[in-house]
Amino acid sequence: VYCADLGGAPLAKTDLSGPVALVLGSEGGGPGALTRKLCDAAVTLEMAPGQATGVDSYNVSVAAGILCYDVAVSALRIMRYCLNSTWPPESGAGKPSFY
Repeated sequence: VYCADLGGAPLAKTDLSGPVALVLGSEGGGPGALTRKLCDAAVTLEMAPGQATGVDSYNVSVAAGILCYDVAVSALRIMRYCLNSTWPPESGAGKPSFY
């Protein structure tokens, strides 16, 4: 369970390849303190550098779209790997990180 929060780990450095539940809160404020505490991890969407608009967070619907897209891309990568690979690997390599 990942909560979208300004104090979370950057999305680019977060592995969303397994089963995922996303929790989003209000725009700017994010989820409440109790909700954050109940989540397994927090993820943040970094804004483009050089923005002088004074906006420090995305609209919650935009944030949801970005996060859902990233989860879908991760799932497609896993499916592509599974369809193009034999399991278990004959080379003796360990399980892939998403297994």
